[in-house]
Amino acid sequence: MAGYAWAIVWLPVYGTVCHVDKVFGSTIDPDGYRVYLLDRGCDIDAAIRQIVEATPNLSVDPSRIVAIQHGTLRADSADEFLAADLLQTKLRRFPDADSGNGCTPDGYCTIPDSSADDPIRNAPHAYSAYVRSQFLYALDDGADYVTSLLRMGVVVQVVMALCYAAAMLAVVKCVVNFMDARFRRR
Repeated sequence: MAGYAWAIVWLPVYGTVCHVDKVFGSTIDPDGYRVYLLDRGCDIDAAIRQIVEATPNLSVDPSRIVAIQHGTLRADSADEFLAADLLQTKLRRFPDADSGNGCTPDGYCTIPDSSADDPIRNAPHAYSAYVRSQFLYALDDGADYVTSLLRMGVVVQVVMALCYAAAMLAVVKCVVNFMDARFRRR
């Protein structure tokens, strides 16, 4: 649920920061929105290039990997297949998701804790890993859902804009009431 909420709440911010002219437009790409939600910037192509360039042991042209991701080229070498596969994984995670958990920059992971047999000690780690994976799954699905709503037409876009405006007014009203109550006590 938190992933869906994250995707819904950040749409106006994404539109304002990345696409000022089309905040609720139908041309917002789900991959571009997902990249923004995962803190990788506004441009999917730049995020792809950054991931490919930051991955050692791959001798591929980042421009070819961008074209492979968009479906205009096919992978020719084993490194391109590996880069495309690694890219699919990394584009659906936060940039720092692999740091400190036994994963190498190549994307290969090991179990970080040697006490994997002790379920009591590993319960918090296992639960946080589960919550993180469910959040990312819901975020991925939420980005697809929100952008698909925007593609339904002008009527849906206007309804979404009105819903966001109503939510913003409700938040402002709550803040004003809180501040008013806070200053009356003094």
